Amino acid sequence: MHDIESIRKQLDRGEFDPAGAALKEALLKTPGDEELLALRGSLRHLQRQFQAAVEDFEAALLKQPDEANWHNALGKSLNNLQQTAAAESAFRRSLEIEPGNAEVWHNLAFALRALGRHHQAAEAFSEALQIKPDYVSAWHNAGLVYLAMDDPDQALAAFLKAQALAPDIPRLGTHIGVALHNLGRYEDAVAVYRKALSVEPEAEAQNNLAVSLQELGRNDEALAAYREAARLAPDDQEIQIKIADLLIGFGQPDQAIDIARQCLARSPGRTGALAVAVVAGQEPGCQLMDSELLNFDKLIFQTELAVASHGQSPDEINQALATHILEHPTLVYEPAGHATRHGSHTGDLLAGEKGPIAIVEKEITAGVGRFLATLDMKKAGFLFDGKPDSWHLTMWAVVMNAQGHQLPHIHPAAWLSGVYYVQVPEEIGDDDDSKAGWIEFGAPPQTMNCRGEHRLKIFRPVAGNYFIFPSYFYHRTIPFESEQKRISIAFDAIPSA
Repeated sequence: MHDIESIRKQLDRGEFDPAGAALKEALLKTPGDEELLALRGSLRHLQRQFQAAVEDFEAALLKQPDEANWHNALGKSLNNLQQTAAAESAFRRSLEIEPGNAEVWHNLAFALRALGRHHQAAEAFSEALQIKPDYVSAWHNAGLVYLAMDDPDQALAAFLKAQALAPDIPRLGTHIGVALHNLGRYEDAVAVYRKALSVEPEAEAQNNLAVSLQELGRNDEALAAYREAARLAPDDQEIQIKIADLLIGFGQPDQAIDIARQCLARSPGRTGALAVAVVAGQEPGCQLMDSELLNFDKLIFQTELAVASHGQSPDEINQALATHILEHPTLVYEPAGHATRHGSHTGDLLAGEKGPIAIVEKEITAGVGRFLATLDMKKAGFLFDGKPDSWHLTMWAVVMNAQGHQLPHIHPAAWLSGVYYVQVPEEIGDDDDSKAGWIEFGAPPQTMNCRGEHRLKIFRPVAGNYFIFPSYFYHRTIPFESEQKRISIAFDAIPSA
């Protein structure tokens, strides 16, 4: 009989070599022993040999399929291989056998979070905390899920519970600051970030401190905070881009362009750097790096959604889309961190049951190809320089009420962006000189404190039509008045990892 308990103790003590030798000897004597295979799987997991660990756990479960702990261990190894859907299945099988295991509920929540199913993740964390109310990691991670769900109130409550149980959790102070910031409590966020930084100087908290200081209009302090964040994370180009944005407002667009050039030299086509170059290049005393950067006529692609092959009329598809969006479980009014005012956002429409969204996804994917085919690769080299080897779409809906609008913004994580119009109020028409409800390209945010005149291009939205444009274009929606809802689907082409 093998001394399995002795091998387990070796693993607990981190004595991997002796444990491995003992397991090898034991398996030579009794090949295929399920307990030894599962134990070797645990060793391989600890050694970060996740694929080999999966093979061992699966082999053990073939002989003993009702061992809940092995299903849980299999799920953890699958998670580390980013095989998240398979990990979810393993965790759920473990819970079928042993539903009262808080750790497995926590692990399932992690997998659901990675799959973008945040509401289900929150429910799984809640199950873990009902079983084990002092589960610090579950409180902390539940807070992160609530942040992703744009629920800063619940996020803050979860973080504070974790802090009460274990005050010294790394980065918890930073996450509390994010929740406070998203609640509009900027002064409180600044105080929390400063306290966290006094314990452990790190770039994320320093960057977040700068963001909160900007919201308070304390731009001198914000610039100093960003520069300290850049010192702590010298390879983080997004921090450099935020510094450049501030420098434009300080009347130093030439320095901002220098930063943009440096970023583009290291990362051709980087969205945020191109946005800086466009804005700074229109400020007094500067000029555009490339006049084609603002060729709105070439770089904004407008077309109808091709639906003839789907067996429904455009009106029928738009009615189905409107119903799907208005009933979507992730629809939230004015979510924190978004540019929408007097309107609601959904989460990613492609993350769950797609319904009629699948038609839009298919047609816009094809539309990206048609858009690129219209461009001269030499003239639009800056755009093709940033073209990823592979990309995927994300989509979310925006539902605006009267006075609904979006502030000028870009999509820094994307390569191309766009919007499809599902429903447009009757009042939004050609005969309104105010252009209420139209989409406008080119105007930077007021918070950038620009001094120059910036080129603008404005379009009337039409139900059934969509735009594709470079993600570095600042764009906004002009406020409108109507009792009807303005419903659109925004989308990004995101570089795949």
